[in-house]
Amino acid sequence: MSILEKKGFLPRQPESGWRLEDVSGAPNPRGDEVVVLTPFYERGFGLPLHPFMWGVPFFYGLEIQHLNPNAILHMACFITLCEAFLGIAPHFQLWCYLLWPQLSPRQGGQSLVGGVTIQLCNSRRHNYF
Repeated sequence: MSILEKKGFLPRQPESGWRLEDVSGAPNPRGDEVVVLTPFYERGFGLPLHPFMWGVPFFYGLEIQHLNPNAILHMACFITLCEAFLGIAPHFQLWCYLLWPQLSPRQGGQSLVGGVTIQLCNSRRHNYF
């Protein structure tokens, strides 16, 4: 039993099919897998994700592990804005109007984990909380 199972963050492995990756190198997910890091779960990340949380990274050609914690927070806040305050499903065109992904600079290439954040468009600052 993994530590995440013991803490109640993950369902039992035989029923859910998750697997631990060797941490000595870069993540190497199979085609039907997504990499999620232990600290994500320890800080409140959970499954299943809202469909918008899958759709935005997919649109930009990213995966969940590419997003830094602030990017995930921006997405959660946007979903809350749409559903709780506007009374609509998260609207992708509104997302694109207000926010955009920013690749964090890294010496020697793209960061495999946590290398993308979400930025508010400067010209839209007055339209967003």
